[in-house]
Amino acid sequence: MPKPNPVVLKPEAKQITLHRDLAKKAFAQHRLTQTLNQGLYRSWRCAKPGSGIYGFDVTTIPGSLFVVGDIGSLIVSREADMIPWCRKAIDDVHYFASKVSGSIQKRGYDSSVAAAWVDEQLKNEEGYYSDASLLTLGGLRGEIHDEYAFKMGLNESGLVHGCDFPDFSNYTSEFLWCREAVLWMLAKLPEVRPCSQ
Repeated sequence: MPKPNPVVLKPEAKQITLHRDLAKKAFAQHRLTQTLNQGLYRSWRCAKPGSGIYGFDVTTIPGSLFVVGDIGSLIVSREADMIPWCRKAIDDVHYFASKVSGSIQKRGYDSSVAAAWVDEQLKNEEGYYSDASLLTLGGLRGEIHDEYAFKMGLNESGLVHGCDFPDFSNYTSEFLWCREAVLWMLAKLPEVRPCSQ
């Protein structure tokens, strides 16, 4: 019987899956305790009893949802009652991220994204690049852990041009931890009827 081909996840999907798995373990013994319930002003403590490790609070005010705690911080703004909106929006990580406050870093340089790009260029473009360019690409592969050196080397190589410069970013760990926290809280929270101010 032939061996099944493993599913190869792109770096972004790997990050999301990794954080889902980490959060599942980290939040396994957490309990949900509502600490405030005044209309659209609500707050929940999510933590293992007697411990603050991986503990977090989720708070809503009209138009915003806040996550703060041992996993990081997040502010999401969209509708007056954020709980029903989050239930609908959170599965689409890109849309959810687009509603996160601009002051919170959602994406950052990821060397695995850079490595995947270089590997793809070396694998699929061998007829396109000259031998010297292929050597340059191979040399850049060794620089991927130093964002500045890698990007400067790629820029100076002439292999890409300013307007075509690849995006080597990925979701930050803090954003993904906070998203998992909201997912966990929503799964534990009974259906909340939308309320008005």
